[in-house]
This record gives sequence, structure tokens and C-alpha cells, in this order.
Amino acid sequence: MRRSTAMWLGLLIVLPLIGLVPARGCAQRVVHAELIYRDPIGARQAPPSWNPNLPKLAGDGTFLYAVHTHFDSRDGDYAVVMQRPRGIPGAWTIAATLRHIHQHPGIVMDTVGRLHLVFTCQKPSSGVEVECFPGGVRTYGLQRRFYHLVFSGRHPNGSLRFDTYANYSEWNTLTNGYLGLATASDGTTWWSLADGSWQRQLQWWKNGAEYGTLPPLSVLPFYLLYPVHASDPVQGIDKSILFASVYAPSSSNTTYPIAMAYADSARIALLPLTRVPGVRPDPLRAYADDVAYHPNGTSTYLLLYRPHPLPSNVTTDLALYDANLTAWPVISSVGTPGVYAKLQIARDGTFFLLAAASSGPWVTLGSSTNGGATWTWQNITIQGLPVNEDQRYYGMTPVKPYTSPLIYEHDRFVFFFSGDDGTGLARHSYLGSIALR
Repeated sequence: MRRSTAMWLGLLIVLPLIGLVPARGCAQRVVHAELIYRDPIGARQAPPSWNPNLPKLAGDGTFLYAVHTHFDSRDGDYAVVMQRPRGIPGAWTIAATLRHIHQHPGIVMDTVGRLHLVFTCQKPSSGVEVECFPGGVRTYGLQRRFYHLVFSGRHPNGSLRFDTYANYSEWNTLTNGYLGLATASDGTTWWSLADGSWQRQLQWWKNGAEYGTLPPLSVLPFYLLYPVHASDPVQGIDKSILFASVYAPSSSNTTYPIAMAYADSARIALLPLTRVPGVRPDPLRAYADDVAYHPNGTSTYLLLYRPHPLPSNVTTDLALYDANLTAWPVISSVGTPGVYAKLQIARDGTFFLLAAASSGPWVTLGSSTNGGATWTWQNITIQGLPVNEDQRYYGMTPVKPYTSPLIYEHDRFVFFFSGDDGTGLARHSYLGSIALR
């Protein structure tokens, strides 16, 4: 398999950032967007925001970082790590470039300001050995080799140095990609990958002396793909969740009959929490969309795309657990935001759900003041876009407390997203910000 069995599933998605504008009232709410990167060629196979469950935007008090991926399922696929000072919107520059990538990389920033970059280095079709990143990041005889790089050195202006990094070669056998990534409140970062036999391998790293590999997760002959990694902001790494879609490889590449959630300590083991089957005979029957934690630390929510039988016209469910993930979940139907919706809970407890609009310079935003029981929906205009370029916007990949805790704000939806010209050619990535309060 050249790239990814289910790559096309990720083609309809959106995302952006933090502290850009003062809070506004609901009637005035807009998306404030800025261009991160303009690809000189563009790609049709997968947009820069493919797989919004993998974080692509992070930062600290000084700089912001984003990963733009050019992916056309060819040997020339690459990714650029972009950066800008946090207080100067629009001034994005290339900080690093990755070559010969297999799929889109992911990044998180941990609580002590280290940037973690995960990606897979792939040997080109010629079969020659290649270097994917300076400093010896190579394929070393493998068709696809996983890397976790940790950047902590700084320039005098406070930006990260990308010419020096830590690499512990945590996984040095064949990988099939489909990475997941998160960081926890105690400074531990954890990730997962599909290994050569499609088991999901789990690993964690806290520092050079503390890192390890957990027992793998497996539902063979099915594959656990597109995982959401989440760690409780209060209980940290000892109460973590992996929420993934279960792919049926014997069927079409958009067939996900069930979703699985695993929970427990990401330093010891993750155990099955729940198994949610689809309820309608539809190829995309159960897709893991998001995990959100209530700001008061009492509740955990799993967001699931699960089309209901007609005529209900409901596609998305919300599952509620208590803080210890021990109570039987309360499941409520959200409505029809579609696949890849993202959930955030404001400081006052209002729920917000972000989804791509069908077309035009908008996103769809839902809000609920009663814990997700009922919702109000509105289209929100995206401001700050290049004129006469993209026609559709999607792939929202938000900043979360478990992806970039140093810049996360409960009352601002900050996300990375991308767009295309209406024919499927994706050239641009953006940062977006919505003031929720």
C-alpha cells in the first residue's frame, strides 16, 4: 500500500489560534483567520488539514508553530513547520522542512515548552535510502520509519531551534502510520502508531530517563485509525483516553462499523472503556470525532459521528462520563454537524460545536447551554481570507488543553484549517480564532 488505505476519508475538514481579538457578543461572532502557508503547487490527494484528530498547531507565550503538509501521494511530499511571534498576526516564516513523508506530521507543546514532532519517514519508489530531516533522520532500511523528535533549544528571540533536538528511536521497526499524539499536565507526552501488522502501538516520553512502550491495542482483523489522544487536564496522564475509529479493511476505505474508546494511565496501560456500534447501514457508521473535558473537572465527553436511521436526521452523538470515567455514559443526540465536528466547553459551561459549512467563507457553530440537550446553530463568517482563492474551508484542528496547554483558552476556539479552490486543489493553511465569550 503506497500511502494510506483510508486517506480519502480526511478530505473534508478545518482549523486556527489564540488571543487575536477582544471577545464579542454572539450576534457579532466571526472567525478571525490568517494565512499560515501558501503552497506554490497545491495538492489534490489530501489537504493540509487531513486528519483533524492529529494536532497541527501549538505554541507558548512567545511563538506559535504550525505544520503545513503538501501531500499528493508522490515521492515529493513534504511538510513545513511554520512559526510566528505570538503577538504579530500574519508574520509566518518557515522554521523547518521535512522531506519524503508518509502522512501528515503532528505537533504538541508540553507544559515546560518543549515541542514534540511525530511523523513517518518513507523510502521513495526508487528504493534508495533518504534523509527526511537533517541530523540523521533517515529510513535506515525500512520502507516507513517512525520518528518522535523533541525540540527545546531556543534562539535569543525565544523561538525554538530546529537544528538541535532529542531523538530516542522509540519505535524502529516498520510502521503503517495513522499517528495519534497528546501531552499531559505533568509534562508527559504520549503517542500511538499503526505497526507493520496494524496493531496500535502506544508510547510515552517525559524526559531522557523516563519513557516507555505500553501493551498494544488490537481489534484484528480491523484497524484502529485516526485516534484522538486526550489526557485529563486535572488528573493528567493517569487518566487518559484514546478514542479511535475501527476500520474494516475488507470493505471500502470509508467503512467504520464501530468506534472504540480506551482509558486509564498512559504510562501503564489503556483498557477498553466503551465500544459504540453504528446504528445505520451506512459505510461511515461510527467515527470518533473528539474528546472534551469540562472546565470544572467533573465530566468527560466523547463526540461521535453516528448516522441514525432515517427520518431522524441526526448524525452526531455526545457521550458523558463522570470525572473518573466510571459512570455509565449518558448519550444525547446533537444534530447534523457532520463528520469531523469539534467540541469545546467554555468557562461558564456552555458547549460549542465547530463544523465545516457546506460551501463559502463560513463555518457552522453550535451552542448549548444545557449540557448538550438542545442546540442553537449559526453560520459564522470567516474574515481575513485571501480574496478570490479558496472556495471551501474545512478540517478544523483545534488547540486543546491536551495538545498545547500553554496557549489553550476555554473561551476562545483556536484552530488550524485549510481550504481548496472548489475543484479539490488545496494550497492554503490558515489559523482561525472565534471568541466564545
